[in-house]
Amino acid sequence: MRKFLLLAVATLTLLAGLGTAAVAAPQNDFGVLDITVTQTGVAGTHHYLVDQSVTGTERDQLDALVSGSDFWALSDSYGQPAADEGTYEIIVRCGCMTKRVTLTSLADAPAVLRNAVSMTMQLGHAS
Repeated sequence: MRKFLLLAVATLTLLAGLGTAAVAAPQNDFGVLDITVTQTGVAGTHHYLVDQSVTGTERDQLDALVSGSDFWALSDSYGQPAADEGTYEIIVRCGCMTKRVTLTSLADAPAVLRNAVSMTMQLGHAS
């Protein structure tokens, strides 16, 4: 009987803790985004992990991410900056949805990426 009571108290304590954690966690309107950029150019192919598991609760945060200057200050694993040459493949993932975009210049990247992120999030939340 004593073991049963201890087990019951431990289980209730654990469940109460999980419930509190779930309530205390902030709501995430945008889901989790995985964004990668691959550049194929004269010097070969370079992979840039722009940001992984980007989360946010306000559209301003997403806009700042997409249009921010440090977002496009891409550098590969050797620290070399990305030259605006060749083609860029941008992959945006949100939930089970994936959107691929190919660019020939980084000048168009902020607007194109904003559209890709928006579409991916809408479809990801709809499914």
